[in-house]
Amino acid sequence: MKLTRLLTLSTAVLALLVCGMLGHIAHDAWRRYDATSTGLQALRLTQAAMVAAEKLSFERGPVNAVLGDGAPADPARRERLLRGRAA
Repeated sequence: MKLTRLLTLSTAVLALLVCGMLGHIAHDAWRRYDATSTGLQALRLTQAAMVAAEKLSFERGPVNAVLGDGAPADPARRERLLRGRAA
């Protein structure tokens, strides 16, 4: 076998191995990116649920105070309830 043919063949094999490793690295990076994207969506959904729960909790205190009042509700407590509902 000629030396030039041997060098060409070894260069081709080396290039194929390098391309294979690059493909593996790119595939692994894409899987990690996709998993991160899915996790980010879950975090956004969790944050939205926590904000909704916070708003409900913020309104709950003034509602309990107004419900615990006598027949005529205290105007200050009603104002606090309205502010809680507006938030």
